[in-house]
Amino acid sequence: MVGVSTPLITFLTDYGTQEPYAAEVKGVIKTICPQAEVLDLTHLVPPGDIHAGAFLLGMAWSVFPRGTVHLAVVDPGVGTARLPIVLVTPDGYFVGPDNGLCTYIVRSALPHAMHHDQHPFLQPVRIPLPDGFSAYALTEARWLRHPVSRTFHGRDIFGPCAAWLARGVPPHELGPPLTDVLCLWVPEPHWHEAVLEGLVLHIDRFGNLLTNIHAHHLDGVDAQQVVIEVGGLAWRGLAETYADAEWTAHLESHGWLEIARRGASAAQALGAHVGSRVRLRLTGR
Repeated sequence: MVGVSTPLITFLTDYGTQEPYAAEVKGVIKTICPQAEVLDLTHLVPPGDIHAGAFLLGMAWSVFPRGTVHLAVVDPGVGTARLPIVLVTPDGYFVGPDNGLCTYIVRSALPHAMHHDQHPFLQPVRIPLPDGFSAYALTEARWLRHPVSRTFHGRDIFGPCAAWLARGVPPHELGPPLTDVLCLWVPEPHWHEAVLEGLVLHIDRFGNLLTNIHAHHLDGVDAQQVVIEVGGLAWRGLAETYADAEWTAHLESHGWLEIARRGASAAQALGAHVGSRVRLRLTGR
């Protein structure tokens, strides 16, 4: 594995911590690749919430060494016709169901490709693979755990294939190549005259709102000449820290514009949810 001396697998699911599902997958991984280090991103993705899993995976993957295997299983369609896949990028491998979990991996390689008026928010759309990416269906029986359950592909398909990749098996040996993957439509924010219109993408455990407005959308914008409008509330100026005011809008550590209320849940106070509108209005001096 390029860039990783000890095989490294990250692990994200909606399995929770009450049942032993995540541990079973780790047991299979360790049986195949005992030297692999398995790091939990989270197992507390809301049950069946593919977009939440995709967002959290997209948030975290880039801090890991090049060549890391990223195992992500949020799979309400387990046992159906949806394909198990590995997405191969210049930076790592992404193993999981082809149901949109790789949305932010693909989106980051196709800047400005998701226009706001082309598809509804979070509509599943097949996206051609970006340059430098490849993908393969995980269908070659010799790399799977048998018998393959219809309800636990994390243990019987995804975990084993992640482990074999960590051991150095070339991804093209795991199954036939694909030309596209399923993504959820996460549109770019758009300017309408002097207003930048965006959407809430994620609400974290503190009730902060992370939006689809990113640092690069604000290049050249005077932070003090912006009025933030969300949930019927409006205030002036972008902040630098949570402590600047009761309500703040600032660029959080991954570059997303975040809406926060000091010491309280912004989402609860505003009645906001994933998909809620956020507007940044430019004003004169």
